[in-house]
Amino acid sequence: KYHPDKNTEAGAAERFMLIKKAYDALTDPVAMRNYRDYGNPDGPSRIEISVALPSVDKQNQGLVLVLFLVLFIIGVPLTMLWCMTGGSVDANGLTPMANEVLGRGISPSLDVRTAQDLVLRACAGGESGNAAEEEALTSLREQLRSAGASFSSSASARGATAGGKK
Repeated sequence: KYHPDKNTEAGAAERFMLIKKAYDALTDPVAMRNYRDYGNPDGPSRIEISVALPSVDKQNQGLVLVLFLVLFIIGVPLTMLWCMTGGSVDANGLTPMANEVLGRGISPSLDVRTAQDLVLRACAGGESGNAAEEEALTSLREQLRSAGASFSSSASARGATAGGKK
């Protein structure tokens, strides 16, 4: 009834193909397995996946390839190396300012809290706080000294020892 040779209606050919596929899926063992495994009696369907890039004519493909190589294969690694070695560092990876801060702050009487403060100041580039905070700490230090407390010269304000004990 729907065969394209017998029926000349507009949708007869498509309808005939659907009926044929359904019949095959019910009677042909290969088509049944394909329908069960892939959801289609014809077997797995092919899907084309591509990247949406602008089209480049044949004359400029070489130029695009060279630009890609320069930008991604050479440029990105060189940029990473430049960023990783941006500042002047020694063999230990420390900047001169961090070396200076650590050199001034390390002493035999260094405790854990002072060491933490020292490492934080070295990472911050030697900044120990704002001027008002430093002034308040200096004032407090003077008041404690007048009360009989002693401070080592290399200890920071937070790790200062009063009378040899914390």
